[in-house]
Amino acid sequence: MPVLTIKTNVEASKIPEGFKEETVALLSEILKEAQEGVFVIVDFNPDTTFGGEHNPCALCALESVGMFQTSHVPPEEIERVLGPHLCSKLGLEMDRMSILYNGRLLESNGKNNHKFSGNFGVS
Repeated sequence: MPVLTIKTNVEASKIPEGFKEETVALLSEILKEAQEGVFVIVDFNPDTTFGGEHNPCALCALESVGMFQTSHVPPEEIERVLGPHLCSKLGLEMDRMSILYNGRLLESNGKNNHKFSGNFGVS
């Protein structure tokens, strides 16, 4: 079961109605998983900062409860579809959001449609 947790400083009142349901449907399509088994959790924290700024930002983690097959879906493909969706719905700039992938090496984690490489996310 895929679980997408979105930690953000975007106010709950600014998250559009139906956002979680749309995101479940999108993840279901990308990962080829039944919607009934996809979790989307939005964790609002107004104290969240990125780069020392309080502009809208999000740190997302795509994990699994049990197994889901992501070997057929590269992280770049997930971020290519999921990134613009999250940015447009939450009012984020693409460079203010990162997606971390459970069970993947650091090099597979990404930000702004680029994989991290080298030491601690230096691209």
